Amino acid sequence: MPVRARIEWERDGVEGVDGVATRQGFDGAIFVEIKDRRCSTLGAWLQPDDVWWAGK
Repeated sequence: MPVRARIEWERDGVEGVDGVATRQGFDGAIFVEIKDRRCSTLGAWLQPDDVWWAGK
């Protein structure tokens, strides 16, 4: 599902980044795939308050 995620980059600070939510953990965390050259991994587990669903 397309989302907008609040990411805090090491050098660039806080930014809203488009991504795709692909999983939800038992603790409520949401895994968001991030396609950005600054992201050295496939994505990140984020707290629900840091993820906005597309269309909301």
